[in-house]
Amino acid sequence: MKMTKKELEQVVQAVDNINADIEKCYPGGTNNVVLQYIDQTNGQCVAFLDDELWSSVNEQREYIDFPVNDWEPIEPYLRKKINEMIAEINKIKV
Repeated sequence: MKMTKKELEQVVQAVDNINADIEKCYPGGTNNVVLQYIDQTNGQCVAFLDDELWSSVNEQREYIDFPVNDWEPIEPYLRKKINEMIAEINKIKV
C-alpha cells in the first residue's frame, strides 16, 4: 500500500507517543526501543519486541467505510495490538 507523507508522519508519531508512554511506566528500565518503526524497501512496518504489529504491505487494520472512508486510526490500533501481545506474554509462567 502506497502511503502519503501525512500517513507516514502519523505512523511515526504514534510510535513516538507509545514509546513515551512505555518510558513513563518503566523509566530508565531499558536502553532498547520497544516499539520500532521500520522503513523497508517494499513498505513500512511497526514492530513490538521484534514482532511485526502492522505493515503497509499487508494492512490489517479495519477499513471504516461510510462516513470515514479510511482505515482505523493507527495509534489506537497499535495500542490494541500491543495490549493483546502483553496479555499473551502474561500467560507465561516462569
